[in-house]
Amino acid sequence: SNLTVRTRLIASYVLLFSILVIIAATGFYGLRVANQAMHQVVDINVRKMALLEDMSDSVHSVARVVRTVALLERPEDRADQEKKIPLYRKKYDDAFAELRKMPMDAKGKLFISEIEKQTTTARLLNNQFLDLELKGNKEAALKLLMAESIPANTHWLDILHEYIQLQRD
Repeated sequence: SNLTVRTRLIASYVLLFSILVIIAATGFYGLRVANQAMHQVVDINVRKMALLEDMSDSVHSVARVVRTVALLERPEDRADQEKKIPLYRKKYDDAFAELRKMPMDAKGKLFISEIEKQTTTARLLNNQFLDLELKGNKEAALKLLMAESIPANTHWLDILHEYIQLQRD
């Protein structure tokens, strides 16, 4: 062969260095992709789960207060319990407003729509129950609570928990 040893060594070192550059570039690209996936999980999915947990806790707390009101006899005790509802609802509304601002895929948008619908339905039923209680119509209030309000709150919590599960998957 008419290539000198020097030329062959230079060519082999250039080839070896080129292979190392390609391997390093592939590694850096893989790290970038992994970093983006980690960002999605940590900054978005975990934050969504925290907001959904706050919302779920608020729904559960309002449902508990409503059931407590149904058990209380004295109006002042009921009034003390009812004071808690606006605080829980504000916590829920704040978390829901922040959740709506986050990036979502089609499934997420569908869940948001379902959550909005169930929020309206369950709050209306809870308010109707509280109005009946306030008016002293305990029998109708309990009937509404058992037949409609509790199932609506349960369905509301189920939707929130399904969306939490979607974020985990």
